[in-house]
Amino acid sequence: MSGRRIGNGTVLALALALAAVWASGVRAESFTYKGSNSDWVGKLLTRVSGWKCPAHGADKGSPPQVKADACMRDTYVAAAVVYAWAAECYARQEEDSKATAMADEMRKQLKEAQALCSDKAPIGGGRACGTLKIYPCGG
Repeated sequence: MSGRRIGNGTVLALALALAAVWASGVRAESFTYKGSNSDWVGKLLTRVSGWKCPAHGADKGSPPQVKADACMRDTYVAAAVVYAWAAECYARQEEDSKATAMADEMRKQLKEAQALCSDKAPIGGGRACGTLKIYPCGG
């Protein structure tokens, strides 16, 4: 560090910029998991909130909560999100083989979800799947 002091104006500008990024929903999340399917692990976890990995052995962390009640596809997307969380958390604990296994399971769930996509309207005027913003058809 050069020893230069940051003026109050600079601190205020930085705080306002961070607040704007936070308000826009963009999260500057850094992911530990870098194995197979790591792109989707990161994508899914940035599209949900309220999760945290365990800090130590006794801590269970907080898995993401995904509402999965609008259609069958939602259950697969919700499961994929939890597998993504598990992959990231295992990676942070340096349990690489478990992290990779969870990411592979996540990908299987996404494939099942994709198989349930259709360009037709829901039968009986039902609701569209609630997880389309997390994992859109054609994802």
